[in-house]
Amino acid sequence: MSKSNSKAVIAKALYLSGHNSERIASILDVTVRTVQSYKAKAQKQGDNWESQRISKHLDHAQKDQESIYADFVEHMYEELRNIRADKKLKTKERIEALSRLGDSFSKMRNIAAVENPEAYKHGIIKATIEMFISIIQPVVSKDCLLVIAEELASHQEELADVSF
Repeated sequence: MSKSNSKAVIAKALYLSGHNSERIASILDVTVRTVQSYKAKAQKQGDNWESQRISKHLDHAQKDQESIYADFVEHMYEELRNIRADKKLKTKERIEALSRLGDSFSKMRNIAAVENPEAYKHGIIKATIEMFISIIQPVVSKDCLLVIAEELASHQEELADVSF
């Protein structure tokens, strides 16, 4: 690979990771015009950096949102377990804690329904399945867990189409 070609490959990687032409030129010690030339040459060969950059950004945004919702749901389940396990809480305090937890969950559900309902659904499904597996894991065989995992994998599309 020629030095120019390797710089073009590096320029593309930097561009796809979010750097602008000026920053890439500075890193590679070339002119901005050279970076733009790499991009234009790639475009002529059917390698559209811009569309790849947008796709990469959208993929990351989708994954980030799913992760946010899954983390939130996991946090909610964890808090619910903590409330149940806390023997020091009086009945009134337990009810208030559950009420606050319910309010938080309701608010997040409303936000998610507007922002990205699919990511929210997937987050709930994922957290629910993980909680279910963690509960049954100590009392079932590895063969049973493998069957459950295989069944989940075979029904992945149906699970993704769950409505609330």
